[in-house]
Amino acid sequence: MKGFRGDTTILTPSGNVRLNTLADNDWIYTLDPETLEVSIARCTAPVIIGRSSMWRLQTQNKLLLCVPETLFFTFDKGLVAAGDLIAGDRLSGLYLSTDDAQGKMTTVLGVKSPDPEYTGAITDAFFRADEVITNSRVSNKAEDIWNIDVKGNNVLFIHNFAVAL
Repeated sequence: MKGFRGDTTILTPSGNVRLNTLADNDWIYTLDPETLEVSIARCTAPVIIGRSSMWRLQTQNKLLLCVPETLFFTFDKGLVAAGDLIAGDRLSGLYLSTDDAQGKMTTVLGVKSPDPEYTGAITDAFFRADEVITNSRVSNKAEDIWNIDVKGNNVLFIHNFAVAL
């Protein structure tokens, strides 16, 4: 089962927002996995889809809790399930030009023109590698798992990392 904890943050034009606070038709950043174009798309309201134990993934800059089936984009291996990531794998993180990490950028991207209904500002973005330090199961205790649907691309950004739905 793919999904996320309700307190997982999703990258939106307003910054990182908790998944369980998103509403139907909110705008979120998405990624086309073939062209690597970043765009803005509408999402559906999040729903609880089941229960699962959590996986703890520590990178250089973030601590993530997710289900082991969560598919992360890596710089070297493509899509890799959280449970299969190892120390040294480099996750693909998206940062907006307003973020503080520009000195570490690897690829500058323009954000694709979004849906004509979107009236907010468009900003540049860049990818940066964030190396996995440790990866382990948190416990066997099951937690609620949330998911959303995205209109268009099936890749979104949790805690700035590209993740396939």
